[in-house]
Amino acid sequence: MHLWRSSVYGPVRSRRLGLSLGLNLLPADRKFCNYDCPYCECGLTPPGGGRGRLPTVEELSTELQGRIAQLKAAGTPPQALTMAGNGEPTLHPQFPQMVDAVCALRHQLLPGAKVVVLSNATRVDKPEVFQALLRVDERQLKLDGATERSFRLLNAPLGKFSLGDLVRCLRRFAGDLVIQTLLTRGTVRGEPVDNTTADEVAAYVALLQEIKPRWVALYSLDRESPEPGLQKLPESELERVAAQVRRVGIPAETY
Repeated sequence: MHLWRSSVYGPVRSRRLGLSLGLNLLPADRKFCNYDCPYCECGLTPPGGGRGRLPTVEELSTELQGRIAQLKAAGTPPQALTMAGNGEPTLHPQFPQMVDAVCALRHQLLPGAKVVVLSNATRVDKPEVFQALLRVDERQLKLDGATERSFRLLNAPLGKFSLGDLVRCLRRFAGDLVIQTLLTRGTVRGEPVDNTTADEVAAYVALLQEIKPRWVALYSLDRESPEPGLQKLPESELERVAAQVRRVGIPAETY
């Protein structure tokens, strides 16, 4: 299990974002999420979605301002400020205020940097969350399973959230979003799963044509998975799926 132990971490070198400084809006000592993805590097979700102390807007702002100053003094200013961390960032009750504070610091200290959010899109129906996501430069939102069965196995949403709910949330951005997809196969809790089969990929491409993202990021397992039955796929497998996405006019990159 890999947890970020502070509200600001990195920077890390990202093929997608360049030098990215991570922002963890969630507890430093546990995962806090409304998904229980079996591949999550933060481990499995505790019962009830997780609990713990959340950082305040003021704490995040102070820590971020200090870290930006350090990196600028070292001649390595970050190219992106990325909200991700130990679970789902939009679960923070002050997520809109967090977005505004980060954007304000970016304008003041790093005018060339992007503000990015990595999210599972489950809270897009909340007007304040949707509007906050519109205020950042890039929204990278998750779509792993293109059928209800694969969605439930690969994301295990807590509560009654369905694949249809997710697609409806993703369509609200009218194409101004990036889709992130983990490709894998194996077993989850003893159940076989493979989101790279011909039927799964055809369903996935059809959903992408509905959602119309600006581009798609396809990746496989990078760190050890909490579910040992899942496999890391080779680049050739990712490229096979990417080619089918590109065939319908949607740019796709593999990682």
